[in-house]
Amino acid sequence: MFLKPSAAHENMTIAIGSMSMIFSFVLVYFIKSRSHILFTPLIPTEAPADCYFSSLPITTE
Repeated sequence: MFLKPSAAHENMTIAIGSMSMIFSFVLVYFIKSRSHILFTPLIPTEAPADCYFSSLPITTE
């Protein structure tokens, strides 16, 4: 009823699947370990010169 592949085809499928899994793990490891270089945060380094909170009066009650 069902087709059974040859032993060589089964071994090739396992080998290709294992290689792609190992390659994916290595790729994810390198991307995660260098994420600070690849994805730099967009945090401004300086505050704007005229922001809303600087114009509010300071109360020390």
